[in-house]
Amino acid sequence: MAYNNEEFDWDDEIQEDSQFILLEPGDYDFTVTNFERGVSKAGNKKATLSLDVTDGVRSTKITDDISLLKTAEWKISEFFRSVGLKKHGEKLKMRWNDCVGLSGRCTVSIREYDKKDGSTGKINNIDTYLDPVSTPSTDEVPW
Repeated sequence: MAYNNEEFDWDDEIQEDSQFILLEPGDYDFTVTNFERGVSKAGNKKATLSLDVTDGVRSTKITDDISLLKTAEWKISEFFRSVGLKKHGEKLKMRWNDCVGLSGRCTVSIREYDKKDGSTGKINNIDTYLDPVSTPSTDEVPW
């Protein structure tokens, strides 16, 4: 189900339950479900990616913000390589809108944060985007 900011009427019916699952740290498949252009608290451009991350049985939503800063160029490259739009060492014009629907792999960790009530919460965090797994061509097979 796509999430949006539509408002309920007081007597509307509801159905959707929480889809949050705290994943164990590790490598997972993901599909990009949404992309939004935004601005960080520091005033820098950022890409906000909504990812459907799965362990093969269950899936959960993870949001990842990528700053469009030269210091984060490595992460931008990682992401575009992961979804198959960039190769190592090549230049690429960032086509963020083309990423929705594409899939890749990422490494997920658990990040702790302070909740408004003062307690500590845990959330899934994207550490790195992984290169696609390539299958060897027939002339690369050693037999």
